[in-house]
Amino acid sequence: MSDLKNEAEALGIDVDGRWSEETLKEKIAEAKAKNPQPATQDAAPKEASEELYPIRLLFDWWDDQGNRHPRGETVDVPFDAAKKLIDGRKAARADAFSPKRG
Repeated sequence: MSDLKNEAEALGIDVDGRWSEETLKEKIAEAKAKNPQPATQDAAPKEASEELYPIRLLFDWWDDQGNRHPRGETVDVPFDAAKKLIDGRKAARADAFSPKRG
């Protein structure tokens, strides 16, 4: 019953503790019918909504599409790629908080 209650509350239903399991299921079904969730929401590419971070390349680098980026170029990449390149000493941070080097 607590799983149903949690699901109902997540849908914005004010749960009455006196409701039976059947009533709770009906309320959940009604709420879902009024506000159907788009099926394509989970199918959206992760990269499309992922925030990008600027890095300055210390070596030439080829991105996932095979495009070459020369040393010294500043590119915007997802967090995981930025972290991997910076940790591998292939790039440096290029955001407002990174130190300017001459």
